[in-house]
Amino acid sequence: MLNDIINNIQEYLTINPIEILPGNIVIGKGVFENICVEVRYIYNRDLFFQTLVDDIWYEDFIWRELNSTNNKKHVIYICHNSIEIESESLEIEKDLNISRYFSSIVKFFLPITDMLKKILDKKFPFVNNNNAINSLKERKNNNKNQKISIITTVFNNAKLLEQTIQSVINQSYNEFEYIIKDANSKDNFNEIINKYRPFISKIISAPDRGIYFGMHEGIENSNGEYFAVINSDDIYSSPDIIETYINKINENSNDAYYANILKVFENGKRIIRKGSVENIYRESSINHPTLFLRRSCYENVGGFDLTFKTASDGDLTIKLLKHGFSFCYIDKEVVIFRLGGASKVSFSVFKEELRCRYKYNRFNLIGYLYVLMKYSKHILNVYI
Repeated sequence: MLNDIINNIQEYLTINPIEILPGNIVIGKGVFENICVEVRYIYNRDLFFQTLVDDIWYEDFIWRELNSTNNKKHVIYICHNSIEIESESLEIEKDLNISRYFSSIVKFFLPITDMLKKILDKKFPFVNNNNAINSLKERKNNNKNQKISIITTVFNNAKLLEQTIQSVINQSYNEFEYIIKDANSKDNFNEIINKYRPFISKIISAPDRGIYFGMHEGIENSNGEYFAVINSDDIYSSPDIIETYINKINENSNDAYYANILKVFENGKRIIRKGSVENIYRESSINHPTLFLRRSCYENVGGFDLTFKTASDGDLTIKLLKHGFSFCYIDKEVVIFRLGGASKVSFSVFKEELRCRYKYNRFNLIGYLYVLMKYSKHILNVYI
């Protein structure tokens, strides 16, 4: 099948690029034997750091008219002759596949042939390895003038961490500080980090007593006026997320900004969860991975309550609201939030949610009932 596509490559190519991405260009698409095919041209090895996330970015744009029966995709990467191909093909593992459209994705890496080079030079004369569009820039360490700090916490999760990093460093807005807080991981954390070290402002490796301790340490070491925390199993859903927040901050300068998430369950089920401050006293409804918060406000309320192991983000939001800080809602899915099975929705999580509600209103019967209903619903979503 691959040979047939290559031999008829001109049928898949467009007059203009479908989308220009960091390091590669989507130059064609089509359907072959009920398999969706994307043709991409890799023109710069140094910039090609998104082989794990480029399947989800721009999917709505590239495949918005997709017939739902086409649930397999092949991505053909035509590689510039300066790029060393490490493998001929790669099938995306199930736990790394977060595509909304395709249950199966296979990538093929092909060296550019004389025939393909002639076709590409004719159709896309502005693209070559020497004048490649440099949309990735190194973060400047210890830059105290940056407005945004992005913080990622991780412990023994290098496999998913790489997708998170790629979704951060490939953002269209790149004037931000990126901090990774590692709790002394014992997996191949260093191997992954070393691939992306030029794009990371600070790497803090030290044991801690839980995820909120790691977040707090990352925040304490940040310099931005605002910060956001995206953990090692979450992904920014498109390359314009930070730019979206920056535009809102410049527009109205609120204290906190939040948005929607796309929850992805292990069984493949996907649910959009809208952000809301109105419901905060009955559930943790702020969607914490989407929160961009003014650092001075975090410090003013005393930061995370580190006695919580799973509910400190909800507790933080309530404290911020009680202090009268302003929130701005962005009606957009900005984070893909991966969820585990029922083992991760333990009774201790349920109990902490109840404790958080009790802390601020011991007679919050609606809040208690809602937590119970949410816990039951979450279990059903995992298994049904």
